[in-house]
Amino acid sequence: MTTPAKRVIETLHTMTERPGMGTILSMPLFDRIGTSAGFGLVSGNGLILVHADNTGPGWPSVLIACGLALDVPEPHAVLEWVNAKNRGSQFGKYYCAIARDQNLAAVVYEHNIWGGHFEGLLDGPHAPGTFQRTGGWIIGLLKDASDGARDLGAEVISSLGGRPFPPDANGLFTLFTIAAG
Repeated sequence: MTTPAKRVIETLHTMTERPGMGTILSMPLFDRIGTSAGFGLVSGNGLILVHADNTGPGWPSVLIACGLALDVPEPHAVLEWVNAKNRGSQFGKYYCAIARDQNLAAVVYEHNIWGGHFEGLLDGPHAPGTFQRTGGWIIGLLKDASDGARDLGAEVISSLGGRPFPPDANGLFTLFTIAAG
């Protein structure tokens, strides 16, 4: 049986199979977790996790997390950068995970999409044009994540240091651990 999480992720996977979105990565971990589904995207030096979890009632919310940088020194400077970005952001949020003993931080940018949007999108009934409008908005968020992972990751690394998330299954697992954290 296909869960709502898998239906949502299949729809988002199809939406990302377009030019300019990035290279799609599978995440084998989700094959072992019956309530979760997701995949990754690589865009430039950025890594993106698209994840839905069906542990609660109703349609799952979707997390789109962009791994901008790992092993960034001087966590205080990272916090200042994150706070400045959040003050100027209208969509999404920035945060950092700090490893105090190592004096390093990881920087992530994310969007959360309320599950109710997918219920109307995938199960109707809905007014004419709903799929196009809602689907277009979701594609816009995915494209923002793709562009942000590429451009903001480079910005963090050039201004604060650190390194990109590895563009592979290990990097995706690291991002999942931080984002689901």
